[in-house]
Amino acid sequence: MQMAAPNPGATKTPGPFFITGLYANGSTHAQICVYSRDLAGSPLPVWTWSPVTDETLSGREWDDLKASTSVTEVKWADGGNKAVALVGGYIVLLSTPNGGRQPRLEFATALQNAQNAHSVEVLPGNMIAVADNGHHPAGSGVQLYAIGDHRMGTGRYEQQVTGFPSTHGLLWDQKTGYLWVVGDSKWPTSEGAQGLVRAYAYDPATKRLNQKHAVQKEVGTGWRTVEAPDEWDGPHDITGIPDTREILITTEQDVYTWNVDDLAAGPVWAPQMTRFTTFSGDRHEHGYPRSRIKSIGMRAGSKEIIYTQPTSWGEDADYPDLIGFYEATQGGRDVKRPRRTAYKARWFEATPGWQSPPLRTPESI
Repeated sequence: MQMAAPNPGATKTPGPFFITGLYANGSTHAQICVYSRDLAGSPLPVWTWSPVTDETLSGREWDDLKASTSVTEVKWADGGNKAVALVGGYIVLLSTPNGGRQPRLEFATALQNAQNAHSVEVLPGNMIAVADNGHHPAGSGVQLYAIGDHRMGTGRYEQQVTGFPSTHGLLWDQKTGYLWVVGDSKWPTSEGAQGLVRAYAYDPATKRLNQKHAVQKEVGTGWRTVEAPDEWDGPHDITGIPDTREILITTEQDVYTWNVDDLAAGPVWAPQMTRFTTFSGDRHEHGYPRSRIKSIGMRAGSKEIIYTQPTSWGEDADYPDLIGFYEATQGGRDVKRPRRTAYKARWFEATPGWQSPPLRTPESI
């Protein structure tokens, strides 16, 4: 493992932190990194973790995790004491550095029939939801996994809610007890696919989701995309706006917002992005500066937005290589280029009004 101090030549005190997952590239392993926003131009992370360099992972049972090359999700968890992520075909829970301790894997479990899962979310009752990104309605939707009393989990889900293809984003709503999920009416290369946002009621007593969604709204244009004409405008990410009941949803072509308490209305184009400009000249040239944003998040107070997006344009340009920052009220912008795929990046702090529930891992059970 590597613990790096912030850039010693910088004059600013390290400020808010953000977390990202970097894909393997050649001899460089897949890695989870936390950086200081105030030092976004520095190549030095505040801390990093990789299964390859975690010296506590000994034994054959860790070989598959160590061979992982992707990190498709990274999130703040347990009040910042932990991070939850998707590394290859695994859910992982890390302890964050505390009192000089290195970050350490506390729990991992292989995914069952979800090798291309795109998001995770902690639920009450020591459960983790996974957006499995399946193709066919009969076997795709949301899976629930239990955090057990062993460091390596069973590799089996406790529940699967089906009937929702191409699920990509998850958001826990403590006020309503809903899990918000974005996906498609059918696989997005199928004729007439429509992006959807759904809410599923969760029962902490039984640790189960209701199989029938409580809310459903269309999101996105429902049109073919210009960049990839064989695909429809499906969703990528969902996040809460701090201290509000509003959410942001990114799709293949744009960004939308919605007050989830207003069930008579539905998602509309996000006014927060009015002054947004992307670092991708190709996307501006084609008239879709907000396209293919794979993750998005807003900080409390400053309202600064963090996002990931591919700089290049085209049918195969699907992997973000920039982490962008956008100040919604001032229109300011900044960027960090990790020089390899950074599929998601998120503020590593709580989102007021959309807090993640506490959890226990085997180290604390």
